Amino acid sequence: MLQSCQLGFEVGRYISLERLVEQNKDRYYETLEKSSQGWYEGRHDPWHYINYVLFILKTAYKEFAERVGETKAPRGSKTGQVVSAI
Repeated sequence: MLQSCQLGFEVGRYISLERLVEQNKDRYYETLEKSSQGWYEGRHDPWHYINYVLFILKTAYKEFAERVGETKAPRGSKTGQVVSAI
């Protein structure tokens, strides 16, 4: 989570990335195995793991968007709409 925040992916502050990894742990271990094959020969492919990390971030942002959509607009939001329309 710390690394994702340092890279500008703030979603980890609101959605548990650890929980998402835990929920997808079978895919996680499969990805680690695929990406480390050929490591000692220098022929490994890190893209399996990179795609997994991107999948986790995408899932987190999707969940965050769903949660934000469920929140109510704060009081007085109509005033802002009227002012911007005028």
